[in-house]
Order: sequence, then structure tokens, then C-alpha cells
Amino acid sequence: MNGIAVSSPMPERIHVLHVDDEPGLGEVVATFLERADDRLEVETATNASEGLDLLAEHEFDCVVSDYDMPGQSGIDFLETIRSGRPDLPFILYTGKGSEEVASNAITAGATDYLQKGSGTDQYTVLSNRIVNVVERERARATMGKVQHLFSELANRATDVLWLFSHDWESLVFITDAYEEIYGQPRETLEADPQAFLEVVHPDDRGYVRRAMQTLSNGESIDIEYRVNKCESYNRHVWVKADPITDASGEVTHIGGFTRDITDRTEREHELERVRDLFEKTERIADVGGWEIDTETMAVFWTQNLFELLGVDYDEEPPLEEALEIYHEDDRPIIEEAIEAALEEGEPFDVDVRFRAPDGEVRWLRVRGIPTVEDGTVVTLRGAAQDITDQKQYEQTLEEQNERLDEFASAVSHDIRNPLNVADGHLELAREECDSEHLQGVAHAHDRMETLIDDMLSLAREGGQVSDLETVDLGIVVQSCWQHVETAAATLRTPTDVTIEADRSRLQQLLENLIRNAVEHGGRDVTVTVGEHEGGFYVEDDGVGLPEDARENLFKLGYSTTADGTGFGLSIVEQIAEVHGWELTICDGAGGGARIEITGVASR
Repeated sequence: MNGIAVSSPMPERIHVLHVDDEPGLGEVVATFLERADDRLEVETATNASEGLDLLAEHEFDCVVSDYDMPGQSGIDFLETIRSGRPDLPFILYTGKGSEEVASNAITAGATDYLQKGSGTDQYTVLSNRIVNVVERERARATMGKVQHLFSELANRATDVLWLFSHDWESLVFITDAYEEIYGQPRETLEADPQAFLEVVHPDDRGYVRRAMQTLSNGESIDIEYRVNKCESYNRHVWVKADPITDASGEVTHIGGFTRDITDRTEREHELERVRDLFEKTERIADVGGWEIDTETMAVFWTQNLFELLGVDYDEEPPLEEALEIYHEDDRPIIEEAIEAALEEGEPFDVDVRFRAPDGEVRWLRVRGIPTVEDGTVVTLRGAAQDITDQKQYEQTLEEQNERLDEFASAVSHDIRNPLNVADGHLELAREECDSEHLQGVAHAHDRMETLIDDMLSLAREGGQVSDLETVDLGIVVQSCWQHVETAAATLRTPTDVTIEADRSRLQQLLENLIRNAVEHGGRDVTVTVGEHEGGFYVEDDGVGLPEDARENLFKLGYSTTADGTGFGLSIVEQIAEVHGWELTICDGAGGGARIEITGVASR
């Protein structure tokens, strides 16, 4: 939320319970938290059982807990607390971080999740998180008018909720989903409440402006239009909004919701693909077509589907008999999909198992599209494809990734805990004496942390790439620049090209290339990211690369400096490969190094 500040008296002290099975780490965390904010009083426990005893004896404002502890994990500890204290702020603070752990923590009711880092700055971040969650909990009962307005909107909408003044000159609040759907930071909208028009499709802006005026005049709207310049305006949204009036009937605010309906358009395209697929099934060996006559409920199969399933019927089987070929555990999935298609006219796309006549269990991808006439489904037509090999490969890959992730998480946890203890004692030692050797220890700690992060990146993400999307290269580069220690370096981005990429992996590639350019090119190096034929390039005007180093540059563990880990450019190569891109190393225009990425699809 933004635009309205709610204040409440803050008691002097905030009582914190910190639970971690590493006694030395617990003492260090308590020391630095109390130093970071003098309102904090921290009491420590070394396991969940001891923590529960302390909670029974004393009042605490917040609990901070590790995840991987003997006896009872941090999630189990949280669930026990939630059974009696549903509103007590709880922060999971762990070195064994992963998307799964974070998801489980939030599902179990964690207030916040923070992964342990390196150095003592992390305790300032943790202290801020503690103060924030406690303040939020204490301020909950004072929301007053804002809570009333928000509740009225929440009863009507579940997507992007927003509230403006009646003249559109002031933004009262807007939810986080705005940034994803509109492709614009909330800060831009806070500075100029009508800035959302900049990311509305140019052909739709006049239509939207007229709708805004309609709302200001006291009438409701229900409209659809295109948004998100970064995605070439390929997002389609549905906006339903109403004027909010005072007791005299005067319009004071405009409130409503915005829903992303892009999937509906994509679904229509999918329906067309299903129709095309059905017509072509006779020419594809591993795909069969089917159709259900809703009047007789008989099922028609193409010859390919008979051969694919290894069964045969003298006449068209009734639907109930045809469904018996599916695995008993997956039969409800296909039954529910067909039922929804017949009753609601919704297409479906599901993966289900079936038993071949020899008993072998195989996988099918089954897609269906209803034909609707006068609001009634008259036929349901679709296709089935054998995807057993794909499923087996995915299962093998998933098992390998799980084992690798477990290993990487265990190693990270076992190394980071003693490393954090060492960081804390190093900081305390610096306060007691001044020795040149301590700087060497700090440098070694930083290098160990970098090695851990790079190792986890290689182990966890591997060859994964999510769904590709259209991204603005210049905008992504600017974002990456903010996340890299760039010293006095300068960035140039003479490009407005948009490319097809996995945004997260592209950011990782660019951050590694920028970091490499700064580390090897010097503190005041100029880094340029521009458009290149078939892709883009990252170039610096530093000292360049010797010819004999280029051949080994992307090899795992190879670095041209004593401080380098040798992981960064290996990760770059890995990300390029999973996108189908090619990397070329050459001299930059200013004498430095230039890395060209080609084979990139652009818009």
C-alpha cells in the first residue's frame, strides 16, 4: 500500500526470541541485533523445545528461528506456535534457503523469510525486518478508514486493487500485482498517478481516458484494453470500477480492480491449435483424435488413437467404457476435465496415465475443445498424444535435480553457519585490536561466500529455463546495474531492442558479465550493452583479454585473476546454451573485451 501513512505509538522495547542450534551464532546474532537497534532485547534458545518453554514463561514480540534444527525443524516450530499464537510475528532466518523452504514457511504462516548472508550487515537487515513486522502487527488495529475502503473493494475484486482520488490527481493505494501486469514500477505511478496511461496501448488510450472521465462523472465502467509496453502491449486486461461517494452523493474516490485476461486470448489460440491438430492426427504416428457426441454420449476415435492405445472396439464405445482405459488414479482427472468441458464449454489440456493391454503404464497428453451452438455444447473434440518418453525424462531429471539441490543446500548450510560465526567474531576482534592480518581474514571470508553462492547457482539452476517472454533489454540492463557493485564504472545502453528470454536467467547472465567487466576492466571502466546483429553484446573499454586466455575463459574454475572464482562466466555460458544462444569473445572498440551473444530472437 502507498499514499496513506498510519502511525501508532511504539513501545520502547521489542522483545525477540532467537532460536538456532548453533550456540555461537545465537550469541553473535543477539549482540549485533541489539547494537543495530537499541529497542531490541534478544533472548536465545538452541532448539525448538527450549524456545517453546521460553514462550510459555515470557511475552515476546517476535520469534526469529533457524530452519534446519535437530528434533524439530523451524517449520514444525512455527506450526506449533501458530496453533496457540496465530498473530505472533515469526521470521524464518536460515542458511538452508530454497524456493521450497520459503514456500513451506509462507504456507505454514511465517511473517517473513530471510536467508542468512555474509558479513555483519545482514544483522542490520534482520533488525529492520523485526521492527517492521512488529510495527505492522501493532498498527493492525489502527487502520480505520483505509481498512473500510479496502474491504469494500476486496469484496468485489481479487487481482490488482486500486483507489484514486475522484480527479485522478492522487493515488491512495494500489496492490503489488500492478507492476507485473502493467510493466511499470509503482514508484512511477506514485509520482504521477496518471502515468499508467503511458503503458496503455496507443490505440486504446483515448478509450481509457473517456472511461476515466465517466468514473469521475459518477458512472461505473466495465472495459477491456491492452497494456504493458515492455511486452509489446500483449497483455489484455479487464477493468471494472465504480465511483465512491460521500453522504451527500459527491464522488470522492474512484476504486476498482484490474484482471489480467491474457490467458483467455491465448486459450483461444490454443483452441485453434487443437482443431488443427485434430484434422492432422491421421498423419501423425503418436497422436490420435477423438470426439464425443453430446446427444448420444458415444465416443469416436481415429484409427491412430486405436493403434496408440492398443485397443479395438466393434462399434463406438460409450463414454463410460472409453474412460476405463485410463489409469484408475488418473481417471478422475480426465472425467472432471470432460465434465467441465461439456457443462461449461471450457477447453482442457491434461496429462494422464493409461494402461496398455500388456499392463504397461504409459502417459498421454489429452486436449479437448468443445463446440458451442446457442450456448450449448454439441460436440467435444480433441487429440491425445503419447508423452511417455518425455515424462520419464522429466522424472529422471527431477530426481537428479532434487539430489543435487539437497547436496548443495546441505553444503551451504554446513559452511555458512561457521562462516557467520567467524564473521561475527572477526568484527568483534576488529573492535579490540588493529591488525593487518584481520583484513586478510575478511578477504578470505568474502571469497568463501562468493564461492558458495556461485556453487549453489550452478548446482540448483543448472539447465533450467522457464517460459520465454518478451523483455526490454535496456530496462533489464539498468536493473542489473543496480544489483552489481560497480564502483566508479559507467554504463551505456544505446539500445531499445526487445528480445525473447527467460527474464530471471537473462538478469543473471547480464549481472555476471557486468561484474566481470568491472572486476577486470578497472573501477572507472565504461560498460556498454548494445544491439548486435542476431542479438546483443556486452563490451568494456578496459585492458582487454590476452589471446591465450580466450580459449579457456568459459571453463569451470578458470579465472584470469587470483581473486576470481571461475564460476561466473561458466554460468553465463550455461544460460546462453539453454536459450540456444552462442557466445563470441572479441576485442571491444575501446580496446577492452567484448562478448557477443547471438541467435537471440528479437521483436
